[in-house]
Amino acid sequence: MRACKNCKAIVYEKKCHVCGSTNLAKKFSGLIIILDEQNSIISRKLNLKQGEWAAQIDE
Repeated sequence: MRACKNCKAIVYEKKCHVCGSTNLAKKFSGLIIILDEQNSIISRKLNLKQGEWAAQIDE
């Protein structure tokens, strides 16, 4: 599991499925999981779509 340094999406492959970047970090802090972006206050405040996101990239 890695985090995209461009969009902070959690990635399980060698390329980000959200933005297409290969610039991935092994170290990140915090995990944000958005299940229902339409009814999520956090999703609206952080401008995140449904999925898994890193709160902070450590590298």
